[in-house]
Amino acid sequence: MLKKFFKDSAEVLHGLVELEDICRRVVDEIKNAQKKGNTILVAGNGGSCADGLHFVGELTCTYDKENREPYRAICLNSNQAALTAWSNDFDFDTYYKRQVQALGKEGDILIIFSTSGGCLETNRSINLLHAANYAKKAGLKVISFLGKDGGELSKVSDLVLHVRCKGTAQVQQAHITLVHGICELLES
Repeated sequence: MLKKFFKDSAEVLHGLVELEDICRRVVDEIKNAQKKGNTILVAGNGGSCADGLHFVGELTCTYDKENREPYRAICLNSNQAALTAWSNDFDFDTYYKRQVQALGKEGDILIIFSTSGGCLETNRSINLLHAANYAKKAGLKVISFLGKDGGELSKVSDLVLHVRCKGTAQVQQAHITLVHGICELLES
């Protein structure tokens, strides 16, 4: 069983070469936002939330080069007081939208991590879809790291890094590999 898991994971990672051009476009968007003093807002749920936190850490601290300038980035779930207050008093479905309203401005980037891509029928990752729709109306670019069939987020995002795989673990492994690839390009 473990051999099959490793083999399947390796095949998914090998397929990421098809996303190189999109990775380069994401890097261009991040660099342009940085030049203009804009912010990168990041959101995700569960393991994808952790992937977003990881990416923000790489952007704001350092990936490899100690002397590079930090990128202006924030993970929208990092304010636990706001997260619990809004979710308790209202609902979690609109939490990320509220954070984009509070922190985002025209020219910023909203980066979303979602293995499912969101589904209106099942309300899966609906919070991310609300945030993306609001961000588009407010003049933010939406970049999504997605898996499975891409879901609703693939329809509203400006750029999509779509890992075409049904396995959540493999999608998340691929998302982190893409994050590291983007960091390699940012520092080269």
